Amino acid sequence: MWVFKAIIVLYLSAALAAQDSEEALPVPRVHLQSQWSEVFPPEQVRLRCDVNGEDWTVIWYRDEQEIQTSDTSVILSEDSRSLTLKAEAQTQSGNYRCKGFHKLNASLSTQDSNALQITVHGQKLTPALSFDGSVQDVFVGESVTFRCGIDVLSSWEYVWYLNGYSVHKSTDAVYTVQSAEEAHNGKYHCKVQRGGVFVSTDSNIVSVKVSDVPRPRVKLESSWSEVIEKEQVLLKCENDGPNWKFTWFRNGEQLTENPNIKFSDDGGAQLIMSSVPKSLEGLYTCRAEHNAKQNIRSGQSEPIKIKIHDTPTPTLSKEPSLSRLYVGETVNFTCAVHVSSGWTYKWYKYNSEIGHTGSTLSIRLGLDNAGKYSCKALRANGTETHSSEKKTQAVDVLPVPSVKLVSRWADVFVNEVVILSCVVSNTEWSFSWLKDGQTLLAHGSFSMARANLYISALRSHTGAYSCKASHKERPVHTEPSQPLDVKVYENTPKPTLSQTEPKYNPMYVGETVEFACSIDVASGWKFKWFKDESEIHSSESHSSYSFQLGLSDGGKYSCKGTRGGQTTTDHSDKISLTVLEKPIPQLKALTPWLDVFPYETVELGCGASSTPSDWTYTWQKDEQPMSRSSNGVSSDSDGATLTIDSAASSHRGQYKCKATLKSRRVITSFSAGFTVNVYDQKPRPILIQDPDYSILFPQEPLSLQCHINISNGWEFVWYKNNKLLQFNQNKYEVTPDTAHSGSYTCEARRGKDHIFTSDLSQAKIVEITKAVPEPVLSQVPAVDKVYVGEQLVLKCNLDVSVDWEYHWYKDEQIIVSNASSIIVNATHPHSEVYKCEAKRRKTHFETKSQPKVIAISAIPTPSVKSVTPWLDAFPGETVLLSCGMKTEASDWLYKWSKDGQPIKYDESVKSDQEGTSLTIISSVSHAGKYSCMAEHRERAVISNYSSGIRLQVYDTKPRVTLVQDPEVKVFHTQDSVFFSCGVNVSSGWEYSWYRNDQILASGPNFTISHLSTSNSGEYKCKAKRGQDVTVFHTDHSWSVTLTVNERPSASILLLTGWSEAFSTDSLTLKCEAKGTNDGDWSFKWFKEGKDIAQNMSKHFVTPQNDPDQSEYTCQGVRTGRPSYTTFSEPLKTKNLLLKRRVLLSISGCLVFGICAVFLGCILLRVFRKPVVDQEKPEEADLFLTMAQLEKNAPNPLAEYITDGDIEDMAKEPTDADENGIICSESTTLPLISKEDEATPSQSNSASGNGEMVSFKH
Repeated sequence: MWVFKAIIVLYLSAALAAQDSEEALPVPRVHLQSQWSEVFPPEQVRLRCDVNGEDWTVIWYRDEQEIQTSDTSVILSEDSRSLTLKAEAQTQSGNYRCKGFHKLNASLSTQDSNALQITVHGQKLTPALSFDGSVQDVFVGESVTFRCGIDVLSSWEYVWYLNGYSVHKSTDAVYTVQSAEEAHNGKYHCKVQRGGVFVSTDSNIVSVKVSDVPRPRVKLESSWSEVIEKEQVLLKCENDGPNWKFTWFRNGEQLTENPNIKFSDDGGAQLIMSSVPKSLEGLYTCRAEHNAKQNIRSGQSEPIKIKIHDTPTPTLSKEPSLSRLYVGETVNFTCAVHVSSGWTYKWYKYNSEIGHTGSTLSIRLGLDNAGKYSCKALRANGTETHSSEKKTQAVDVLPVPSVKLVSRWADVFVNEVVILSCVVSNTEWSFSWLKDGQTLLAHGSFSMARANLYISALRSHTGAYSCKASHKERPVHTEPSQPLDVKVYENTPKPTLSQTEPKYNPMYVGETVEFACSIDVASGWKFKWFKDESEIHSSESHSSYSFQLGLSDGGKYSCKGTRGGQTTTDHSDKISLTVLEKPIPQLKALTPWLDVFPYETVELGCGASSTPSDWTYTWQKDEQPMSRSSNGVSSDSDGATLTIDSAASSHRGQYKCKATLKSRRVITSFSAGFTVNVYDQKPRPILIQDPDYSILFPQEPLSLQCHINISNGWEFVWYKNNKLLQFNQNKYEVTPDTAHSGSYTCEARRGKDHIFTSDLSQAKIVEITKAVPEPVLSQVPAVDKVYVGEQLVLKCNLDVSVDWEYHWYKDEQIIVSNASSIIVNATHPHSEVYKCEAKRRKTHFETKSQPKVIAISAIPTPSVKSVTPWLDAFPGETVLLSCGMKTEASDWLYKWSKDGQPIKYDESVKSDQEGTSLTIISSVSHAGKYSCMAEHRERAVISNYSSGIRLQVYDTKPRVTLVQDPEVKVFHTQDSVFFSCGVNVSSGWEYSWYRNDQILASGPNFTISHLSTSNSGEYKCKAKRGQDVTVFHTDHSWSVTLTVNERPSASILLLTGWSEAFSTDSLTLKCEAKGTNDGDWSFKWFKEGKDIAQNMSKHFVTPQNDPDQSEYTCQGVRTGRPSYTTFSEPLKTKNLLLKRRVLLSISGCLVFGICAVFLGCILLRVFRKPVVDQEKPEEADLFLTMAQLEKNAPNPLAEYITDGDIEDMAKEPTDADENGIICSESTTLPLISKEDEATPSQSNSASGNGEMVSFKH
């Protein structure tokens, strides 16, 4: 029995030894975990050294040189198996390999790993930016292509910049702007990155200028734009730069080639029109299209006008234009064609060509040059006009002038004027004079005017005078005329004055007197007549002078003679004459009045001068002579007195008298007339009341006047209420009280012997009242509040009685008199108290109104407010402004102005009916300062303009900027992304977010905290502001494409195999990243959710660091993207090692037990000797009991196996119940228990050592 037990012990020892001897040294392998082995600053290279087993530490080598841990350019993981190389210098290039050294046996090492070539460039790349075009000036709408060149091939990402701002990212080295705009003007450069890291410097800068397509110009290459039919026209279309082809238009319609129109071969730049017909006249333009650039087309050029004329007829003009000229003059003919230019000319006389080609033909005339002249015009290309009309030129011989005596005498006295005239057949001449053959100059006694010579005669001027003529406008001169003789005398005679009949002195006004003046020498005298040395008359033909005397004609008379206005004689001797005024008879009324009543006597007297006895008198009535005695009228012997004994209606009329001088026929005029009026009936006096008021007030004076407008000499009798008053004057005055009220009448009387009494006058009723009325003061308009600048009309009225005048008081001071109304101008805010006073114009009786208070307020100024919260607007945006008063706003209408000018309303600027709001649909022209003013609805009250509010209008819509953070294109689930949307001008923006054109959210920022694949799509934003009618939308921002991939997942692999269950007391867990090809991962380990290790892909679980057998998870992390994985499924280590070792022990014991039984059976069969049972000795127990094994043999599982574990195992279901499968070491052994609730995961295909697979929870 003990032999069998010994065999078992030996077998177990041999099995363990065999297991150790079968493990060969591992071969490490270097893997590139980053994407590139050729790197640039500041990129990093991540290398991984894989060595089987956890008992190895790793040392790295570059070109056989060990990499020291102090090297700052490398980062080693905690287990040294991962190396991160920071690209800094070219010296870092080389072959990288690793080697493993055993942790427990330093002399034990692995072979060298494979070598991995790493190339490190010491400097960043320098990209070369090239422009895909011949020039860097491009046109609007043209596509622009840039190429960012890099010598090194890799998966680069190119970033493009315009004026320092990123505009595009792409993995393509080519960036194309499909349709250039002015916004694409600027400086472009590019940079290169990969893995989110820039590995290049800025490229060279390429400046691009985007401009509108230049407008071509039409140039006239032929000589004239105005041509004659069948001439040729050449036009050329020019444009800036080469490579253009051209299209031609006439009057806006495109031209095509035809027999008269051809285009040049250089892209149609030249338009050739040969033998042009009239139909080709018009406005010609051209358009340019670029040969090399598609769809680049200019607008049409400015037009050039081609005018096509019929064959013209030249205009022939002549200077001077006279049809007749004199011999020796020069005539100039001008031939002109008023169509086009470039003409030369041919000249003809009587249709015969004259050898001359200029446009002007000049001829100095002789008699043989008379004739008819014409011309033709021609051009260098042979075009010839019609012949002009013919111009006739006649040639005359010069005339001979003659001298004519214009004044009356050629023999004259000193200082007389001799006028000579030079006579020629027409008036086209000017003249010069000669005396005795010598030229005279105009000076002193000689003056010349037109054709006349004026000689102020002196004794020396006697001589022979002649003249010659010069044409006024042309250099033509005649020969001198025949002479005329002039003779000058020295002395003048004295005239004789005589008075013819009558020879009375004195004489009366109206008589006629005659004087005669005579001169015995020469003739042709004119006479002048003088009184008291003053000229009174002149005569050119009569030597006598008669006139009717006036009172002023008395005095001393003389005469003298004159001739020619220069020669004057001395005065004659004087004759004295006295002139008296005819007396005017004086008519006198010898009775007191001349308007009489029947049977009264009237006497009139007439007298003339101081000696009335020298005169006799005659009378007339109504312009008819009267006899001395007839019809009751008589006069005395001289007629000086006229008596009407008994007046009758036939004596009514006007009486006059006149006187006749007894000695000679001198008759006076009639006297002033006296009118005798004989009335038919009694007169009736008129009673006049002053003042003529029907109602009087106490203390007002009363005056009654009895007036009779017929004749005079009256006395008056007064009555009150038909009772006689003791008063006989024509005016009755009292200061009345109520006792003077009543009815008043009067009558008139005259004469002493026979008293004449008139009829009674009309009655005047006078009412006197004690009550004093009060005037009423009213206001127009009747408003309580008056504004500065308004006019008020205050009216005062008193409707009791009449004849009131009104006086006005302001603050108790009189301001206006005699006006029923006044105008109050409200000049400044204040209060005034007005009263009016009614006053009788005649009696000055006065009464005052009640006071009225006028309150004047300042005109309020409206205020402008922006209903729209912002005053910087964009084209098309609606802005609302409001205008209003703080109080009583509904009483006003409002008007708007912009920059001080009234606003003209249209579709873009509107106001409501009251003007309280202004709606502006913005454009650049609407920028400015807006203000408003108010007009009162019912009164002419206008406020000042409000303070302005300035509206700024931008040129274009705002640009919406979308910013993504981080700026990457590919995201992974659980990443977060932040978007911000902004407009860099103005305020008040609200933002909307769109994915694939579907609205997502609103607000300036949009964050997706946990991305999922459903978040992939094209994102953009848009801004708006305002509400209702004022809402304004911007254009969409540029779009950002977001790609969301599934995040790599982490999983835990159990690296401790079944065969290691008896050789180790720890579990090795490995964390792997799935769903990614990158190998540059570091890992974090978590125990029961707490972080326990960093940057290691493996974790060792021992009884020392995990006595509680916890739950483990892991997560991959790195510096690139994605920067982390999802957490792995949790793995529980509780009972896992125990289960493995118990299972291994049971399986081993079964194998060995079977073998031992089989061997024991063989030995027993061979060596067994039958014995008596009773004598059979007790055999020793070959197998040790559990207690013996615990005492005698160390058990490696003792630290893990406890009594509690054994009890738990007893409670666990059998292997069959757990669906457990026991396999060879090369077979995975998934175990499922209710406690662990684990599911098997796939095995690591890379391991060939029968490792057990980890469990996922």
